[in-house]
Amino acid sequence: MISPVKADTVDAFNGLAAIYDRSRPLYPPECLNVLESRLPFPRGSNTGLDVGCGTGILTRQLAAHFALFDKIVGIDVNPEMLKQAAIRTTDTRVRYEAIPAENIGKHPAGPFAFIIAASAANWFDRPKFYSGASASMIAGGILAFLINRRRFDSDAFLSELEDYLETSVPGYARGRYSSAVGEYSETGCFQEELIDAPNFVDIEEHRVERLISMPNSDAIDYFLSFNDLKRASKMKGQARVRRDLSDLVSSHFGESELVQFPVTTIMTSARYSAVCAG
Repeated sequence: MISPVKADTVDAFNGLAAIYDRSRPLYPPECLNVLESRLPFPRGSNTGLDVGCGTGILTRQLAAHFALFDKIVGIDVNPEMLKQAAIRTTDTRVRYEAIPAENIGKHPAGPFAFIIAASAANWFDRPKFYSGASASMIAGGILAFLINRRRFDSDAFLSELEDYLETSVPGYARGRYSSAVGEYSETGCFQEELIDAPNFVDIEEHRVERLISMPNSDAIDYFLSFNDLKRASKMKGQARVRRDLSDLVSSHFGESELVQFPVTTIMTSARYSAVCAG
């Protein structure tokens, strides 16, 4: 069951825009290839929508991949993230707007050939989001979710990182994600949700196993860009949390200039049908 949004999510990433944009890795090109392969031809629209776009990391990837599209729109509720996105974006086909995910229905830039949300849907009131997506897509358009799962069950460093999160962040449990109601919940049930959501058919899931590799200093910043560790920093102080993370990285990677850890990127996608599948 999906809880309704009861809390303001605007502040969740305040103060993290620069570090987030600098340290977060790109999404696998394989996922964009799958998205492209699923689009209908002729499309009836050359506009795509990135929901919960943050600093525009995926938005810029989409613009580069879909070079023939007329427009790629990124929306988010955090002004700091959108400001950073605008600074980093030079493609004139890309535009950013401060719009909640739940309010995309009949967006003036639509209808959209695709709507995608990357590492963001855990913050949405998803029943409202599905309804809005239905109202703003072309027939046959693709709704997609991307999520990165840290493979802590097969990596000693990530397992110890999860130990640290569980002891430092109230309510946190490994494998769970922050939500708009201030709780932690299992996310990744998009297949089941889409089966029950009206007007979405041809549901598929694709997985990309990959090894994230980044310089030692960037890795510390990457972890500090987590909303969970922002919460830990408020309680312990950022200097203490940075020192704890540095010690953790050093204990596993020593003097190595690179930090590496495995993740699974999961892409769940569904086709919009103008005729309700139920």
